[in-house]
Amino acid sequence: MNTIIYLIRHSQAMKMEDYKYEDSLQLKNEKNVLSVEGERKAKILSKIDELKNIDIIFSSSYARAMSTAKYIANENNLNIFIDEEFGERKFGINNWDEKPQDFEQKQFEDIDYKIGNGESLREVGERTYNELMKIVELNENKRIVIVSHATAITNLFRKIG
Repeated sequence: MNTIIYLIRHSQAMKMEDYKYEDSLQLKNEKNVLSVEGERKAKILSKIDELKNIDIIFSSSYARAMSTAKYIANENNLNIFIDEEFGERKFGINNWDEKPQDFEQKQFEDIDYKIGNGESLREVGERTYNELMKIVELNENKRIVIVSHATAITNLFRKIG
C-alpha cells in the first residue's frame, strides 16, 4: 500500500468584515468560521467516496479548517489532530489598513517579501513542507487528510516543485 495524502482547503468562510469585535487581524483570521454555505459544502465533501476509509486527519488550528475537518472526521469516526504548522500565512499586521497598497504585487515578485513580523511565501512553504514530511514519515501506508488554507497549500506545492 502507498501513503495517500488529501490536501483540502477549508470550505467557504464568513467574510471577516462581518465581524464586529476588535481583535487583531491575526486573531480575527484564526477565529473566522464557515459560512452557512461553507458548512453545507463541507458536509457534502465529507460524503464523497474518496474520503471514506481515512486513517488520520490533521487540521490547521484555524476555526474554518477545523469546522471543515469535523465532517470528514465524523464520517470516518476519527478524531482530528490539530496542527498549527498547517495554518494560514501570518501577515504580521494588526489590521488591513497597515497592509501596503502594493503587497500582492511585491509578494509575487519576491517570494521572500514580508511585512512586520509576518511570514514570506517561502517561509509558509517551508513550514508546511517540513510538517508534511514529518507526518508522512510517521504515517507510512495510511490515507491522510490535511485540511489547511489556500496560501499554505499553494506554497507547499511551490516548495515540492
